[in-house]
Amino acid sequence: MEHKKKKKHDCASKVKSEEHGIGYCIPEQHTMLEDGTVTHYDVEFDEYVVENVPVSELEIIEESMHEHYDNDEKNAQIDEFYSEHMCAKHVLHPEFGEGYVLEGQHDTPDADGNIAWYNVEFDHGIETIQTEDVKIMHESHHGHMMKKKKKMKEEVTENFVENFVDNIINDKSTAAKESFMSAISQKINSSLADKKIEMAQSTFATEMMHKKKKEMKEASPMIKKAGSGQTSAY
Repeated sequence: MEHKKKKKHDCASKVKSEEHGIGYCIPEQHTMLEDGTVTHYDVEFDEYVVENVPVSELEIIEESMHEHYDNDEKNAQIDEFYSEHMCAKHVLHPEFGEGYVLEGQHDTPDADGNIAWYNVEFDHGIETIQTEDVKIMHESHHGHMMKKKKKMKEEVTENFVENFVDNIINDKSTAAKESFMSAISQKINSSLADKKIEMAQSTFATEMMHKKKKEMKEASPMIKKAGSGQTSAY
């Protein structure tokens, strides 16, 4: 059986956020990579606690070295992974000229570490460019947190639902509205039919119970009361 080991790591205790101000990291309530790198903290600010704040959004004011086990619950909350790869810094575009890649703003690297696109700041503004369309003037090896890619099935389902709802809201598709209303109508009719059957069954069961009680009462033997000529039915 594999035993977990405590990890030594640098852990922030006091931080500053541009949005929330000064805060204090809740002990051991943070994510941690295999090498001990902390990526997200739960931070207590003056009036509230903010969970899973990325380290990139915090200025570390105080930190110290300590050790503890991985917080598996916190790690599971983050839909990200740590990726080390070659990343372009300075590129040359045939139309826009020289530009500088915005840190961390690029496609998820594939299995070979290749990156399909970057967000690049040129003189005129920021453009999303395909890697194959530029000449990389300077790149470096680094690592940072990346969002996990969703499975194709999830993306297709989300896009279908999103487009379907947009079409209905924006009244762009009569067919979509008709399909939507038809589906709602069928669901309502089905639910009502099920409810009617349930009520009918309940009513029938109640009537049968009363009928059975009546029959049992009528079928009860007539017994004479002690000391009298009268009879009584149980």
